[in-house]
Amino acid sequence: WTTRTPQAARQLHAALVAPATLARGTNRLVIVPDKRLATIPFAALIDRTAAFLVESYTVEIAPSAT
Repeated sequence: WTTRTPQAARQLHAALVAPATLARGTNRLVIVPDKRLATIPFAALIDRTAAFLVESYTVEIAPSAT
């Protein structure tokens, strides 16, 4: 964790999570990251309200077949 980590977490959220269209009332995200995306700690991404993704959703990471 560095001083740049929160900014990176916000940018990753904006690029990878925010564009997703989630049904109203969704409380669980299943993420299947491929290759280098598997190194991202998705639960620690920060949304525009400064909340960690895990504070808004149950985050599950499933293995990719590739």
